[in-house]
Amino acid sequence: MAKKLRSRAADYAVFAVVRAIVAVVQMLPPRAAYALADFLAWLAYTLIKKRRTVALENVRSAFPGIADAEADQLVRDMYQHFLRATVELMMLPRKLHGETFRKHFVLPGGPDFLPVL
Repeated sequence: MAKKLRSRAADYAVFAVVRAIVAVVQMLPPRAAYALADFLAWLAYTLIKKRRTVALENVRSAFPGIADAEADQLVRDMYQHFLRATVELMMLPRKLHGETFRKHFVLPGGPDFLPVL
């Protein structure tokens, strides 16, 4: 099988688009970022029919007696959960860093267990 050639320019273009999306998400307040995630989930569900069909087939295979409406809602919820988790990962570096991690974590050895980063 022949190796597929990759375009360096296309790789950089994809990187630039993804980085721009991450920058926008990081600028948004959490409520707006989650609203954006919900919109993107709806958009992905609506526009990417092939993936939606595969997801629905998988749900029906996993739950043979499930009603069509329930399967559809489960797939919609899956898209929403995935996009919200992705947005949370994008926001994480802004919210959690060396100065704030102690506010979010309780360490088993007490507050002096780890040195300040």
